[in-house]
Amino acid sequence: MSDTPKRIWLQVDPEGERYDDPLSGWDGATWCQDQINKSDIEFVRADEIEDMKHEIERLEAEVVHLEAIVENVDGQLIYKALRMIARRAGEKNDE
Repeated sequence: MSDTPKRIWLQVDPEGERYDDPLSGWDGATWCQDQINKSDIEFVRADEIEDMKHEIERLEAEVVHLEAIVENVDGQLIYKALRMIARRAGEKNDE
């Protein structure tokens, strides 16, 4: 089906019964492409989850890369601060 929604929401009455087992007790349940209640349960197509997984992996790699950049910048700032402190200490010793 080409018009299959990527996500659906199982409509859960926010003041209705609660089920410990999410796979039973849902006779007469309805679904919608939009979330109606905060208690509705989102379902995502399996192929969408696979795409999300790849995007998460890509973003995680980007975060690692950016963390390395920040670490490098932090190291440079610390180095410059230590040089400045050493220079000032040297100037005070010269006085």
